[in-house]
Amino acid sequence: MSEEKKWLINHFQYSIGKTGVTIWKALQLEENFTIPDTIEGQPVVALGGGMLPPDFKNKIIKTISIPDTVQSIGSHALQFCDFSELRLP
Repeated sequence: MSEEKKWLINHFQYSIGKTGVTIWKALQLEENFTIPDTIEGQPVVALGGGMLPPDFKNKIIKTISIPDTVQSIGSHALQFCDFSELRLP
């Protein structure tokens, strides 16, 4: 079964697979940026590579919080972000 691409308007581009949700792209950023632990009732298990794209000039984000449901963070997922604090469970 392949993953189904979906959009959560103004927040994330994501797909739902057998084990949960992969977030591919953030569409809206805040100073205190929190990755949700669920989307559509499914656990968020992965952050895809390049989740925070360079076109956002991610200087707005100061803190990123990642829930304990996330098992994988893709290569360069947070590369273009100039955050000062990363919160992990």
